[in-house]
Amino acid sequence: TTTSTTTSTTTSATTAPAPATIRIVSQNLLHGLFCAPDTAQCQLAERVGLFMRQLQEAGCPEVVTVQEANAATVALIEPLLDACGYGLVWDGDPGMDRELVLTVVTAVDSRRIPLAGGVRSAYIVRLDSELGGVDLVSAHLASARDNRACDPATCPPPCDAADELRACQVRQVLQAVGELASSDIVALAGDFNAMPGQPAYQLV
Repeated sequence: TTTSTTTSTTTSATTAPAPATIRIVSQNLLHGLFCAPDTAQCQLAERVGLFMRQLQEAGCPEVVTVQEANAATVALIEPLLDACGYGLVWDGDPGMDRELVLTVVTAVDSRRIPLAGGVRSAYIVRLDSELGGVDLVSAHLASARDNRACDPATCPPPCDAADELRACQVRQVLQAVGELASSDIVALAGDFNAMPGQPAYQLV
């Protein structure tokens, strides 16, 4: 009787762990309040549903910030959070055009900053991620509808009297980041209503 013995040697390779990452998505979800009455806010419910499905198909990015949000948007989003396991960071602000954050990352603090012009705001959310602390700043800056030249009453310091309203809002956001952000990483996201090369981007 011949016995054949085969010995297998397994080499254990040491591989470096993949670097920690965080994916951030920013989306303006038109609130539709100025749409024709028979359009149900330009089909807001259908658009919210589509957006949430797109997030799921994209593998559920860890952080999502939404502009033009309000209580109606929140009511539509809340039943759809479980598909990605998102938590909702929202302060219940009664404005019609506000920012909210969906995240699977722990949010440890949030604060809303009013911006010049009396309509816009920025939302600062501090996240405790695998990368460490991340201060996410989401803003929706003045559009062609409400952007205008500054005056001292509308655009106090840190704004410049020569600013347009949108540029003033950028200066206010940057000041808030300087005063409030305490993390190594700051992510500025949102709908800036500006093209690269315009003042809103030149200031950042």
